[in-house]
Amino acid sequence: MKAVRFHQYGEAGELRYETVPDPEPLGDEVLIRVRACGVNHIDVMLRSGELRLPGQQPLPHILGMEVAGEVIAAGPEVRQFRSGDRVLAAVVTCGRCRFCRAGWEQLCDDRRMLGTQLPGGYAEQVKISERGVLPIPPGLSFEAAAASRTSFATAWHLLITRGRLQAGEVVLINSASSGVGSAGVQIAKLAGATVIATTSTAEKAERLSQLGADIVVNYRLQDVAEIVRRATEGRGIDFVFDMVGGETLTRSLELLTKRGRLALCGAVSERRATVDLISLFFREIEIIGSTGSTLQEVERVLQLVNQGKLRPIIDRLLPLSQAAEAHRLMEQGKLFGKLVLVPDALLEQSPTSTGASSMRR
Repeated sequence: MKAVRFHQYGEAGELRYETVPDPEPLGDEVLIRVRACGVNHIDVMLRSGELRLPGQQPLPHILGMEVAGEVIAAGPEVRQFRSGDRVLAAVVTCGRCRFCRAGWEQLCDDRRMLGTQLPGGYAEQVKISERGVLPIPPGLSFEAAAASRTSFATAWHLLITRGRLQAGEVVLINSASSGVGSAGVQIAKLAGATVIATTSTAEKAERLSQLGADIVVNYRLQDVAEIVRRATEGRGIDFVFDMVGGETLTRSLELLTKRGRLALCGAVSERRATVDLISLFFREIEIIGSTGSTLQEVERVLQLVNQGKLRPIIDRLLPLSQAAEAHRLMEQGKLFGKLVLVPDALLEQSPTSTGASSMRR
């Protein structure tokens, strides 16, 4: 089969489109023909060597954790899926540790993720235990499913589960034009919150307004703090959704009202931030970590997408052979929403327009 691998850490050019052996499903594993794979910032950090995770696959390695496709074979112990099933796959958990038993499987002691601890979806085929597989709702395209699984579920876990966002609250979403950020805008509006979104260009600002953001700030041209103060009449915001880190996180903490909350699911700019601890405890500010999502949350957001209440935003589709270009676009901040890779042969058979789309079929 064809796959994209990197043989050493470095720039996007290290990603090579090459022929590799087909995977063979064993035990409870299903073999999936990949129809679409979302590109995640984690992929970029793993390829560059900036991020190293426990149990990471040795090089050469296939990235890609956001897989949508169809089952084409199954190991002898598979019970839930059969050939032809349309499925999503990303993460396998043990089901036995204290976190899995408590329903917090995203914190599993033996969590294995496609593209990290397992060969990933930058390939024509991928295998994974059936415990890490979910059915795609009828009517939802492979591309939309791949774009929805991680973005919406991650944003839901941060805003609703961990962040306890309530109707009537004011939320600031940093980097709102990213895949997770644009998902966060929609979920926050669905929850009845007022959304202040930040982005880097006038074009992205316009698209965020169309997506439902109440106030959009171009942080390269406008003073985020001043706009927040005016919008809240000096009271401050109730909640910050952050994945940027560094100085952005530090400045966002200063914008919170008393008993405000900041939840973060990444640190794409800087992994360290300066925090005024005196201000933190006098104002009773909460800083909340949020990682991944549960399978129940994934099922919930897929249901909302299929009902048309949430809309996956796909900036563009690219053929798998152009994975290096996909990484460059992500690093340059030129995307609005998700970028999805599709195996070359499939994209040639069924071309799809680019841009913001729910992409149903």
